[in-house]
Amino acid sequence: MHKKLFIPVDYKDFDITDMFACKMFFAHNYDEFDAVMHLAAYTNVANAEKERIKCFNINVNGTHNLLLQSMWYDKKFIYLSTDYVFDGNNGPYSEDDIPNPLNNYAKAKFETEKNILNSVSNYLILRITVVYGWEHLGKNFLWKT
Repeated sequence: MHKKLFIPVDYKDFDITDMFACKMFFAHNYDEFDAVMHLAAYTNVANAEKERIKCFNINVNGTHNLLLQSMWYDKKFIYLSTDYVFDGNNGPYSEDDIPNPLNNYAKAKFETEKNILNSVSNYLILRITVVYGWEHLGKNFLWKT
């Protein structure tokens, strides 16, 4: 069977915090892909301070659901984390630097990184910043030029 380059999925397709939905998606599609590139997240850093449980549920529990299915079906797991796992005091950072998350968003993302590191061997964690596209608060440095 010819595998697809990717299967686009968004929150309307299924809720990653729903384990049953994750199981069903993988059960119906597992033979069509080799890797999971996990891009879903609660990304509103400021609101994560007020919506701590929602942030944790999506970023930690939701990712855990995808991770379990990836392990079950032996899929590579690619995770987009954030440079917010660092406190900003000693950059630029390398992958060997010790994270020091300062807010709920960063703590949830770092907790997920640790879960991935302790669960699977076939993974890639990318710590990125907001560099692509429009960002409503105007913090994206590419849009300031």
